[in-house]
Amino acid sequence: MRRVPVAAIVVCILLSCACRAADARHWVEMVPMRDGTKLETEVYLPKQEVEEPLGALLHKTCYSGAKDYGWLAEYGYAVVVQYDRGQKGSEGDGRVFVHDGLGENLDGYDAVEWVAGQSWCSGKVGTFGASGPGIVQVMMGPSAPPHLACQFIVVAGADLYRHAAYPGGVLRKAMISNWLAGFDPINLQLVLENRTYNAFWEEMNAIPRAGDVACPVYNQGGWFDCFAQGTVDYFVALSEASPPELARHHRLVMGPWTHGYVGMGTVGEITWPEGAATAGAVSDLDRWAGYWLRADDNGIPSDPRVTYYTMGAVGEQGAPGCLWRTRDDWPPAHETLRLYLQPRGGLRPRKPGLFAGATDYAYDPADPCPTRGGANLSIPYGPMDQRPVEERSDVLVFSTEPLSAPLEVTGRLWMNLAASTDAADTDFAVRLCDVYPDGRSMLLADGIIRARHRISTSREDFVRAGKAYRYRIDLWSTSYVFNEGHRVRVSVTSSNDPRFEPNPNNGLTARDEGEPVVAGSRVHHSRLRPSWLELPVPLDAEYTGGML
Repeated sequence: MRRVPVAAIVVCILLSCACRAADARHWVEMVPMRDGTKLETEVYLPKQEVEEPLGALLHKTCYSGAKDYGWLAEYGYAVVVQYDRGQKGSEGDGRVFVHDGLGENLDGYDAVEWVAGQSWCSGKVGTFGASGPGIVQVMMGPSAPPHLACQFIVVAGADLYRHAAYPGGVLRKAMISNWLAGFDPINLQLVLENRTYNAFWEEMNAIPRAGDVACPVYNQGGWFDCFAQGTVDYFVALSEASPPELARHHRLVMGPWTHGYVGMGTVGEITWPEGAATAGAVSDLDRWAGYWLRADDNGIPSDPRVTYYTMGAVGEQGAPGCLWRTRDDWPPAHETLRLYLQPRGGLRPRKPGLFAGATDYAYDPADPCPTRGGANLSIPYGPMDQRPVEERSDVLVFSTEPLSAPLEVTGRLWMNLAASTDAADTDFAVRLCDVYPDGRSMLLADGIIRARHRISTSREDFVRAGKAYRYRIDLWSTSYVFNEGHRVRVSVTSSNDPRFEPNPNNGLTARDEGEPVVAGSRVHHSRLRPSWLELPVPLDAEYTGGML
């Protein structure tokens, strides 16, 4: 059986450079949805006629760019491409993701059932797609079309408030403004008008309805992808909510990649060793679809449920990490290693002294801390050296001593920050880095929280000037081994621009009228008011850094 590696799939889907297959049978139809709205739909069949109806692969897309999927039909599928409302020749408004399945309309359901009812279809339909078309799949899955046999979802969010627009309640400025610039302006307007988690966002959050999904789902992402936590969260939600017989068939693959470059070996300023570029046979659309759509005897049920790449130091002979691993569940059972912020920039696994005090800094919205890498979409991405950022006066840096032994961290990362400010509102932004012996401070993960959303993103709870509050900041997930002789580093500041929209500190937003103010903020690190980093160390980890 020929295979379609996921790297090729992503290139074809995102870069529109699929090989042309001019001889494939191809036509266009206008398919009505339940409310009468007609969507432009392209059908591709293999150039060689077959006697039996085919399993169908449906690519439902929120983009208008025309693509030729005749090449995929030659692998023995009927391939259907349908353009969402307002895209290409489809009727309807241009709001993205609204009509796919969690709202009033069920376009995903209707598309699957239309395909299943065609004479050239066997009645089994799978969906595939990356990025926007991946999100379309996530939104349609809980509508549970009876003939939906499987889904192949690459680099997609599942809760578009937390995974895309407002992590920690802060607008993801560069990604949202650049991404939505290619759509109807109503989309950006709706995002900016709905800054708290509300009914608008509930219709773009598939996590609570994961139990309604009735088919096996393949989820693939990258540790530096802009939707990384969405990929992990959706797999976990599906695994927990599905009946056991279905749950065992869901899959998760996480590599050391960024968005749109799944399967590539160089990410940011790091080139991973040979073998990091692909997860092998697990990253294979044809194998996945072949099993579920035409019952190929290819061993899919016996594959591990989770395949992930544990990153590590590069350029150091014998350094641990930089290898693929498998598990049957996620996250791994683990112990939580707490590293406490200390006076004078220390970071240790013991609490600071009783009167270890606090460290102050001033954040000026007119001079925000610049972004250098991270899980970005349209600006430079991936692991990058943070030393230029860490030299700023508004960035507090806390580092361990050089590790006496390697330390593995696999799972969700959190920062528990005790902090105060003299402003009406501000943000607290955290970066986690691996500091090499030569001084490079390579970014692994970051996160941010808006002070007014420290309790909930569904409401605003403004702070009292000078009062210390506790902030739990989500740094998302990773799998990484810090090598012996390296340092674990945390930096704390109040901005990360243009990755996140800077807070004007006046209780408004950067897009409202009102004079920005400088915020004087304080990070506490005493025994009475500790701040600490939470690192998940797997119970079966070979490398614990000598700290557990």
